[in-house]
Amino acid sequence: MAFVELLRAAPKRTLSDLLRKLPNHGVGAIVTRDTWHPESKKYWEVVEVAPSPVDSTKLNAWGFQYYKGVRQNPAPKRIASVWKYGWLLQEQPGAGLSAAVLQQLAERQAAAAGLVAGGGGPGAAGAPEAAAKGS
Repeated sequence: MAFVELLRAAPKRTLSDLLRKLPNHGVGAIVTRDTWHPESKKYWEVVEVAPSPVDSTKLNAWGFQYYKGVRQNPAPKRIASVWKYGWLLQEQPGAGLSAAVLQQLAERQAAAAGLVAGGGGPGAAGAPEAAAKGS
């Protein structure tokens, strides 16, 4: 499959070149720019692709833009700079993690937040339970 090579480090590509090598011309793909900081969680979800009226070898793309995991536009918007270099294919957010695993992570984060807020250390959380068992 040609699209597997897109996940490896390679020369910079235009979004048009990147999408042409994907199944369905990249509809449903998550793409980002190499100039965007990873912690910003800024990316585009491609929902429509069409050939350019000027040059049939180039593609125009529309999609939803996300910033910090939140959708920025209610309707699909034309993705700007599709012919500029520096586009990367990104994994789907949360891909590979099941709902059960995500739920367990959320529970652990809530428990950790409770420990920090309560001021108790690792032994403080278990102390009341140990006292109750000893009685």
